[in-house]
Amino acid sequence: MMAFTLSPDGTYTMPPSTAGTWSWNQTSPSGGILTLNYDTVTVTQTFHNSMYFSIEFTDANTATFTDPASQLSDTIRKQ
Repeated sequence: MMAFTLSPDGTYTMPPSTAGTWSWNQTSPSGGILTLNYDTVTVTQTFHNSMYFSIEFTDANTATFTDPASQLSDTIRKQ
């Protein structure tokens, strides 16, 4: 399971210790691409990385997150 919290200021956190910036690119009336940017620091350099998620909103309470690379997906519903 992966959990993250998006903040309105364009930052996010992902336990236990990942943080970075996020952006949203609307690609249709009911969805788009969420990009999470983060850095991986090594002894010799810093790698700049990104994770991408396709998000499709079915209705006001349901969204499907899909990893475009693996095509793995999960649907979340507001309780």
